[in-house]
Amino acid sequence: MAAGAAGSIILVGVLMATGCFLIGCCGSPMLGIYLGIFGAKTLGIGKPLMAAVTVLSVGWGY
Repeated sequence: MAAGAAGSIILVGVLMATGCFLIGCCGSPMLGIYLGIFGAKTLGIGKPLMAAVTVLSVGWGY
């Protein structure tokens, strides 16, 4: 049971760290940048996605 609890804590920690990096908790919305590099720009959602992530980051920071 202790191994399961430790594994759950590690999994949640990894997910939170990954989400923080991709969304941009430090003011750098990496998710929009990665999607722009890997094809979001060709789909036409690069700029709106970057704007949405920036607004959400500023809102959460406020």
